[in-house]
Amino acid sequence: MPKPAARGHEIFPKPPETKAAEAQIRHGEIKFIEQCSRCHVLGACVTPDLRKLPLEVHDLFKDILLKGALAPRGMERFDDLLSEADADKIHAYLINQSWLAY
Repeated sequence: MPKPAARGHEIFPKPPETKAAEAQIRHGEIKFIEQCSRCHVLGACVTPDLRKLPLEVHDLFKDILLKGALAPRGMERFDDLLSEADADKIHAYLINQSWLAY
C-alpha cells in the first residue's frame, strides 16, 4: 500500500489585532478545553487548526459557534452551552494562540 503524501506545513495567516485582557484569554482557554478540544486541537489534526483561521472566518466566528453558520459542513452550534461572552473569550484565546504561532 503506498504511503500518503507528507503533510505540508501551512503558513499561519496574520491574525487580527486584539485588545483582550489576560483574564478574558484564560477564560476562553477554559471554555475551549471544555467545549472545543474534543474535536479541535492546536496542531495537526483532521479538523481545522483554529489558529490558522482566515480573516473572513474570524468575522463569522460567533455566527459559526452560536448560530450554526457551518452546520452544513459538520460544525455544530453551541448556543445551548455557550453565551456570546463565552464565544468572544474563546475567540480571544484563539487569536492569542494564533499570534504566538505566527
